[in-house]
Amino acid sequence: MKQLFKKDIDGDEKIFEYQSSADGVEMGYSDPITSVDADQMVTDGEAILHDSHEDMLASLGYMNDRRSAYSDIREQLDYIYHHGLTKWKSDMIKPVKDAHPKPE
Repeated sequence: MKQLFKKDIDGDEKIFEYQSSADGVEMGYSDPITSVDADQMVTDGEAILHDSHEDMLASLGYMNDRRSAYSDIREQLDYIYHHGLTKWKSDMIKPVKDAHPKPE
């Protein structure tokens, strides 16, 4: 899902798209997006519009916390092989999600 945020530049509110790599490393921001285009992306379920850059980063913080808390993928796959998907979800995934809940 695209992450959009508002920023005041010289008294004019602009909307930008947050751009990151697949592993969540910040890459930068788009050129300004029109409010009409931003509203359409939100309406179509393609994006979330945050009131500020700080609000957006705070809402994304849980993802970085989860990413660092999850076990290595090889360990997770080994756990699935030996214990099954249900046990993997309850033993390895749910505790991380509970410790780092998604903001509402």
